[in-house]
Amino acid sequence: MADTRLISNIRRLALLTALLLMPGAAVNAADTESVSLPPDIVIGAGHPGRGYWGVAARLQQVAAEHELRVELRETGGSIENLRLLAEPEGPVSLVLTQSDALVDYLQQNPGFSSEFDVLESIGDECVFIITGTGSGIRTSEDLKADKGYRLAISGPESGVAVTFRGMSRMDPAFGNTEVVFMDTVEALEQIRTGDEDAVDALMLVQRPKIRSTEIRQALSQQDRFRLVTVTGDSLTGKLPDGKRVFEQKTIPMLREKYESGLNLETVCTEGLLLASKDKLSGKARTGLNRIIDFQWMSIYPTRE
Repeated sequence: MADTRLISNIRRLALLTALLLMPGAAVNAADTESVSLPPDIVIGAGHPGRGYWGVAARLQQVAAEHELRVELRETGGSIENLRLLAEPEGPVSLVLTQSDALVDYLQQNPGFSSEFDVLESIGDECVFIITGTGSGIRTSEDLKADKGYRLAISGPESGVAVTFRGMSRMDPAFGNTEVVFMDTVEALEQIRTGDEDAVDALMLVQRPKIRSTEIRQALSQQDRFRLVTVTGDSLTGKLPDGKRVFEQKTIPMLREKYESGLNLETVCTEGLLLASKDKLSGKARTGLNRIIDFQWMSIYPTRE
């Protein structure tokens, strides 16, 4: 009986060894090891489906070619990204943010100026203000008038809130307009229906060629909505490198054949990719430098 049990155990051991040595088992073990490894880079990427998230996701794909593991961290926007980057013990080592948000953050946290590097630009982020055709708001100068106007902005942590706060700091007259934090698609519907409690306008900050839901509706229903001209003469603030925080731009919104059918005069700030000086390993920094030098157009296509 003992010999039979010994033979049975030997057979089981042989079968188990054979299963572990199968190619499929080796692949699964490698996969398990890969999943358990910590990321080389954690990037503050904003909200899924929005502009920053798309840039971060493309960076993640390209980084994999360099054997860099990149984790996308969902955040509330530019200011939260900067706070996470500034946390000495926090995992976030790379963020996307707006230039005006960086200026705003540095004014409150001047010591942070020595803790990050600007790796690359992610292009213009422009101000778009939408109002109703019956509104008294035609230019940003009207928002400075003391007429009780209410401006919808998506949330207090958003880059839009930072931008309007920066505009108000440079020109305090913008403080005459009340900010209402709410969903901007809902705000657009309020403006369309003209409810008694409706906000007067909504504000977005996005890349000039992006067509968000709000912009598409405004352009397709020009009998109901109007894009507001934004002038930057009074917005004279500067970045640490001496560049202006806001630059005046002309944005083509609609084309008729090969010519612009509708242009918008507005102001734009620059989007930035920032890295922590202390949190990135040598491997991660070397890989990022190679990506930026040779593959940046795969991450930030200017045609978008």
